[in-house]
Amino acid sequence: MQHEIVPVGYGRVSGAKQVKEGDGLGSQEARIREHVRHKGYPALAAMFTDNITGGTDTRPGFAEMLKFLLKHRNENCIVVIDDITRLARDVEVHLKLRRAIAATGAKLECPSFEFGDSSDEELVELLLASVSQHQRRKNGEQVRNRMRGRLLNGYWCFASKPPRVPICKGGRAEHTGATRTDRVGRYGGARGLRQWSVSNASGGTAFSGRGTWFPKAAGWNHQV
Repeated sequence: MQHEIVPVGYGRVSGAKQVKEGDGLGSQEARIREHVRHKGYPALAAMFTDNITGGTDTRPGFAEMLKFLLKHRNENCIVVIDDITRLARDVEVHLKLRRAIAATGAKLECPSFEFGDSSDEELVELLLASVSQHQRRKNGEQVRNRMRGRLLNGYWCFASKPPRVPICKGGRAEHTGATRTDRVGRYGGARGLRQWSVSNASGGTAFSGRGTWFPKAAGWNHQV
């Protein structure tokens, strides 16, 4: 007996910010629905989404989709994703999620890639998953390196306020009462620290000057 096809969509973006400021999920859903129409399938039965990194398999939306697939496992369910990177950006996570979908009896489809069980198709799929993992890790490395470079140039590039740390001058603490910075430009790295002042224990200005500073806890060199 031929069961009716039940198409299910899955979309993912890397974080909540992309949900608020972008249309990643909306564009993915549009591509998924277009693929469903192109294949001549019935209308999309459900759309599940996550806003989480592709390097983890802990996903509420994906878990809900698995429950849906298990509930309809006697039907011909097909999971459609916009791109292979939307499933995962980690080889191990990719394989784990693929096995989880297969365990429900569902198949996986994508407008830009044809999944299959042959040795050649599996090779191409794993190569693409490996490239996706490299892109995620490389992006993380570049972000950390650029943020470190900003710190070295005297910019505070974090959302939180600068820490209360001693200021060092000439490689040593200039004043034992120096406990905090008065101002570190604008938070978020819009301006660097070029003019600074330090308060002593009594609240008066211990000393001030021009230059850059770095917290000891971060492991940077102290320069002014």
